[in-house]
Amino acid sequence: MIKCKNCGAQLDINTEVCPYCGTVNDEATEHVKKMRHFESDYANVKKDVFSNVKTFSKGYGSLIILIVLLVACLVSIFVGGASYSIIEAISNTNYQNNREEIIAKIENYIENEEYELFDAYMTSIEYNTYIDDFNPYRQLLQMTGYYQRIRQDIFNYIFEASTYNNPIDDLVQQVSNFYETAYEDYYDDSIDCSKLIAKVDDLMIKYFNFTSDDILCLHEGISESELSTILYERMEAIHEE
Repeated sequence: MIKCKNCGAQLDINTEVCPYCGTVNDEATEHVKKMRHFESDYANVKKDVFSNVKTFSKGYGSLIILIVLLVACLVSIFVGGASYSIIEAISNTNYQNNREEIIAKIENYIENEEYELFDAYMTSIEYNTYIDDFNPYRQLLQMTGYYQRIRQDIFNYIFEASTYNNPIDDLVQQVSNFYETAYEDYYDDSIDCSKLIAKVDDLMIKYFNFTSDDILCLHEGISESELSTILYERMEAIHEE
């Protein structure tokens, strides 16, 4: 698995566009390009093989050449197509050899509420969602990506340092994604994420004067348009003070 460079979502290598934020997955695009290149090479070599064979008389020589060239083509296709799987297998092996140390570090980051370090560490070890030991952390990792974007959008809004025309629009999307993921039934074996949820609650209260009812709406689930309305109302009230 790889991470979306925009929102931090975990993506399959063949997913060319992030389903969460719509950002193009450059690694997937490059992977598809390489596969097309290998397929093209295979077709060209195959064509050359049959063309060359016609120039030889019937006999073992042409047959051997045909077999050797076809095998070479198949090997090149296999290596190109399976390169990501090989890297993934190596990553899994490294994990198994250092399992206790890795899990201990992950638990320590979470216990100390060092979510940015938790996210960075999972990336550094080439986090693989197919490892069963990582299942309890998938939800928290996804939420951490949104949490970091939320903090960045708030910073951009306060200090007007954003490259966006309006960082609040992105903030609405990230907050919506965060709470939707927090209460997603899919993550039925996840660790407790309540501390991270409380951090985002506090951010909305501190910087946008969200009321207890506003926070309750976030937890119960509201649309992005409803969230946008509440957010702009709170911002307008702050500016009038």
